Amino acid sequence: MIMANVRIGYEYRGCDRESEIAWINRRVYLEGAKARYLEGGAWSVNIHHYLDIVNGVIEMGNGGRRFIGNTMPLVELLAGTGRRRHLECQNCSGIAKESNLFRPSTLAHGLDGSLYIGDHNLVRRLKPNGQIITVLSLR
Repeated sequence: MIMANVRIGYEYRGCDRESEIAWINRRVYLEGAKARYLEGGAWSVNIHHYLDIVNGVIEMGNGGRRFIGNTMPLVELLAGTGRRRHLECQNCSGIAKESNLFRPSTLAHGLDGSLYIGDHNLVRRLKPNGQIITVLSLR
């Protein structure tokens, strides 16, 4: 992706002057060839959108694009303390940022804004209010 200055002139004849030119200036992003094979195993945002990490673009399912290459990356802790929980977790509910995780490996989101975390033998629900509960335990 590169920012380009585009200048287009419209020439009108038959005006008061011999030649009248109206100029329009725009700044636009121009795309080059996309190196999709370098994008980390073809990871995608979801079935309708495509993350082009090389060029910093999210291609929306409706034909639109969001340019993310010029934004600062942001990482925020949502759950966990950095310490590993016990395999048999009797009471794993509470404040998400104060809870321990065993080995989180899968994420999914719910319609209410909850984040579901596959944490080894548990499926845990991180609610939008910051509370975490266990919704499924595999034995």
